[in-house]
Amino acid sequence: MSKPNVLVIAQEANTQDEFKRILSNDFGYVAASNGVDGVALSRMVRPSIVFVDLKIPQLEAVGV
Repeated sequence: MSKPNVLVIAQEANTQDEFKRILSNDFGYVAASNGVDGVALSRMVRPSIVFVDLKIPQLEAVGV
């Protein structure tokens, strides 16, 4: 059975790395560093949950 996907949208690489360390054993993990890429990834991957940094570049979290 495949793992549910998690999408993390965060500008800082260390934030993405920490989420990956915590979640990657139990979830399929994908990340984006800005809102535009995050929206595109969410359409391709169809994640079960999305974690969004409130101050991401190119599209604020409210726009995602």
